[in-house]
Amino acid sequence: MELRYILISVMIAITCGINAEENTINGVTLEANGMRAGDRLTRINTAFSHQLTSNTLDTWDFSVLQLKDDETVTNYNAFDENRVVENENNENRLYHIDSIGLHLTRHYRGGLDIKYQLWEKIHYPIMCGSVRQDKFFGEGRLGGLSYIKNAGFSSMSADKTGDMITPDGDTIPNVVRVRYHRSGTTHITNDFSSSFTATRDSALFSNDSIRHWLSSDSITHTIDKWQWYARGYRYPIMEMRKYKTYHYGVPSDSVLMSLYYPLEMQIAEIENDLINEYYRENGIEGYKLPAGQGFANGNNSRNTKNNGTGNNPGSIADSFGKTMAACNVSPTKVTESTTVTCILQEPAEVSTSLYGSNGILLWFQSESMTAGTHDVICPMNELPAGVYVINTVIGYSRFVHRIVKVIG
Repeated sequence: MELRYILISVMIAITCGINAEENTINGVTLEANGMRAGDRLTRINTAFSHQLTSNTLDTWDFSVLQLKDDETVTNYNAFDENRVVENENNENRLYHIDSIGLHLTRHYRGGLDIKYQLWEKIHYPIMCGSVRQDKFFGEGRLGGLSYIKNAGFSSMSADKTGDMITPDGDTIPNVVRVRYHRSGTTHITNDFSSSFTATRDSALFSNDSIRHWLSSDSITHTIDKWQWYARGYRYPIMEMRKYKTYHYGVPSDSVLMSLYYPLEMQIAEIENDLINEYYRENGIEGYKLPAGQGFANGNNSRNTKNNGTGNNPGSIADSFGKTMAACNVSPTKVTESTTVTCILQEPAEVSTSLYGSNGILLWFQSESMTAGTHDVICPMNELPAGVYVINTVIGYSRFVHRIVKVIG
């Protein structure tokens, strides 16, 4: 399994190209692309195309797809301070949001209610050339009577970049395609004694246990999802999904979905999205921000507001009107090291991460800081020339800075 994902990572790196600048541009981040409480997203159903999900295209032409008459809406509602409920077609998924990314904790719809003891994680950033694999284990009730177990593996990767033509005929360059795959068991029984809730047996979470269920359970499923992201828009422009159910390994059912999220609707419906508004207004691709400035996304709320300076995206107030921390990085063109300056209004846990253009974590430091100004030295002297990303988390605020390493 591990060797398989190493080989997939190599193939994706080749597909995405080896240019560091290009790889950094084509990535998906929590700050710019993560779900936020309060967002509302209209989508239009379209015809599904197997060809557009293939790995042979450099340009995706969605203008050939037939648009359907029906529109649906996805809502993202606040459950509490750190959790968001994604609601689509009366199906709800509860996510916990933290500095790592999204964690699926519960899935409920009608008579189905699954709570995950081992959360399924979606790690950010998702950079071209990286593959992230995870496992999950959840259990609950079906129809209020039967016990249901849902366990398996999932993976997320940014597997291709290119240009796209939207169903409305707009051409968009530098689009990144994100691929999600999930293989899981769907075990239903009336024997509740086999559940983790009853036994508290953590061995149920092991890779071997999950692989055994996938190979032996009577009902299993796969989910494949393709999403096309463009810089300056929080949510994908196009999304295609394929759901398959297997009975003893034989496909018994298949559902195909294709969804279009029009650009003008995203601009109209997604309010106070400062980072993407900045990208669109300045024609920016990738992490190219004003010198020494970054973006915070105060607790991932759509209700974030400018801190009153009028032109400083490096410090943004959260939905409660409390000014969050600020963060600057200097220099952004380095030979040996760069300094991350953190300005805290109150004590907080501060973590600083350095990522390569392929999304691989190269350096990490975390410490508790008091209110005031603190400097963190990020060493880069042994790294090759190229583009890097520094991600700083101060409490619930996140800042992203693009750094260029030069030689000599």
